[in-house]
Amino acid sequence: MWKLVRDEDWARIEYFIGCGQWDPNQPLTFSLQPGGLLLLSAAVERGLVSLTKQLIERGANVNARLPGEDTALMTACENGHREIVDLLLQLGADVNKKSTISDDGDAGETPLMVTSEDGNLDILELLLKRGADVAATTRRGRSALSFALSRSPIDREVTRFLLAAGCPVDGRDLHCPIYERDLHIVEQLLAAKPDVNLRYDWPTDLLSPKRGDTPLFVAVAWTPTEMSGSEKTSVARLAIIDLLIQAGADVNAQRGIKANGWPLLMLAAAQDEPEVARRLMDAGADPNLTVETRWIGFVDGCQKQRKGPLSAIGMAHERPDNRKIRRLILGHD
Repeated sequence: MWKLVRDEDWARIEYFIGCGQWDPNQPLTFSLQPGGLLLLSAAVERGLVSLTKQLIERGANVNARLPGEDTALMTACENGHREIVDLLLQLGADVNKKSTISDDGDAGETPLMVTSEDGNLDILELLLKRGADVAATTRRGRSALSFALSRSPIDREVTRFLLAAGCPVDGRDLHCPIYERDLHIVEQLLAAKPDVNLRYDWPTDLLSPKRGDTPLFVAVAWTPTEMSGSEKTSVARLAIIDLLIQAGADVNAQRGIKANGWPLLMLAAAQDEPEVARRLMDAGADPNLTVETRWIGFVDGCQKQRKGPLSAIGMAHERPDNRKIRRLILGHD
């Protein structure tokens, strides 16, 4: 049977299944996949509706999964096979069964979460009609909305759909749309009044918010796109900063998960942004707040010293026009 699957000879496979010559719950074992593979999963992944139905009618467990594998329903959602998703649900697939594995170490994904990340609105509607739990979360607390917001660019239609369906908003849901500078979505999320001081602790990559940052740090810090461009203080970015401050963001928080992380005002000073610094100071940012940093010299070795916003300006000495922000922090503006 595994040779037939390898050769994708689905007609002969259907013939043998129809003759009762193969137990549909028996795993197929490949040399490169010693854990095995269920024939139902192979059929679902390839979108073979007829074979999928035949296997289940012959006794295949629609909710079965091998160690390290997903259920057939999860596989169908990942591959966008709506007809098979509908068929599996009609034949008893558990719409809320969670995965036990994850590529990023955050197990507990549901079919709804996988579909939300893929942005397939048709399957999302189908899953909710069949009883999908819109409030379910992974081990780290990510919901279907969290997965939808992790896409780049963010699908606004899917986001609106999940919010209208009652998906809860976590404070960590703010980070990705803020990173994308999507003012419209940020406004929608803030309307749910999430905690705007939660630090990001979900899976990260090079083009995502950094672990330990609050939403306001994501708004203040330049993204790679802004670092390479000439216009860094966009209207949307300043508006997001204003919204977060109005929602109670801590303007004296320190960056990241380390005790010596930079304060927000120090970051704004290093970026030479008086408009951002003014907003932070008007909201109560302390211009005298310093942090301990390490400096490594060739002669003296590693030395510790305290640095604040003014020293951050000095670190940005290559920028010719920083007098405005210096005067602002010193109280002369």
